[in-house]
Amino acid sequence: MGTNHRLLLPVIIGLALCTAVADAAVWDRDKEKVIAERLAMEIDNGQIIWLKPLFGDAFPAIADSAGPYARTTAIILLHGMGGHPDWPVVISPLRQYLQAHNWSALSIQMPILKADRSPSDYGKTLREAERRIDSAIDYLNRKHYRHVVLLGYGFGAATAIYALANDNKPAVNGLVAISILARKFLEPGINLTGLLEKLDIPILDIYASNDKSVVVDTADDRRLAARRNGGVHYTQEIIAGTDHYYTGQEPLLLQQIVDWLEREINTGKDDK
Repeated sequence: MGTNHRLLLPVIIGLALCTAVADAAVWDRDKEKVIAERLAMEIDNGQIIWLKPLFGDAFPAIADSAGPYARTTAIILLHGMGGHPDWPVVISPLRQYLQAHNWSALSIQMPILKADRSPSDYGKTLREAERRIDSAIDYLNRKHYRHVVLLGYGFGAATAIYALANDNKPAVNGLVAISILARKFLEPGINLTGLLEKLDIPILDIYASNDKSVVVDTADDRRLAARRNGGVHYTQEIIAGTDHYYTGQEPLLLQQIVDWLEREINTGKDDK
């Protein structure tokens, strides 16, 4: 007898809901709400919106529209551990710089651990982070953007790679990974090189010469892993004379990212 998919569907949905509830035990919804309220009072540009995953609760994001001259590409920004959508290091400068150069940005709140959880539990937030990324992609698709790019910083970059490799996301046209942090203490862990081997979209892997040791020490492994899958559209750049926070070299970081977006994502004709 054939499988009755109508009977299986409630089971699949039930399992997904159970997984979402179990995962939710590790992150702090109340803190996310407080962050959203504070950002709504503090940000000078952008709008706080709430996005709802297929399974799970709504989460905040900052939506930046580039106005009448906006390109047909939008960038989803993913902050690092314990951050927020307008994090002052890398994320906020990028959000404002992209908007100034006619790129629309959507900076989403990534899961934040509850105060009583171990940092290793950030590994348990990966599935929720992927659900949020999917919600952000759906939101931008409804806005009819032609191209969508993920841009992650630190753990946000590792999360983006996990999400892209874990599930086929044809709506994502590129990845900017800044100082990829896949800490060894995560439970479950992230096999960064194994995940990179699965990706076949344009990737910019950018890091600092004085970055955290785990970022610098794995640079060659990341490059080799990406090239095992062809690596035609993989670019690795290093910014000299700065650290994980790009102190003193923020303008160069921003410019290199925009140059890459112009070169790899946009054709030029329909984005003017």
